[in-house]
Amino acid sequence: MLIVTHVNSRQLPTPVAYERELVHSVDRQEHEVRGSDGDTWEMRGYESCGFLGQPDDYTKELGLGVPQQRYGFASELHLIVTKSSPPPAGSTSGPPVE
Repeated sequence: MLIVTHVNSRQLPTPVAYERELVHSVDRQEHEVRGSDGDTWEMRGYESCGFLGQPDDYTKELGLGVPQQRYGFASELHLIVTKSSPPPAGSTSGPPVE
């Protein structure tokens, strides 16, 4: 889970959470960046949106039953991580990822 707390250095009124599978993060060399709980990132972010999966009626009409995957509208984040830091030493939960 990625928790966004600030945008353009301004704190959001309420943090926004993104499912990890909808977040694609890389460094400037396009290497994947995976965070750990409590990591803090500075990044450039781009959002894309669209429908994921197949509608239930589509799969039912084909005789495939109800799909096991989610169907609906989702936002994906595409991030370029410019700076990251681990949680403070001895911390078990640290601050949310920015």
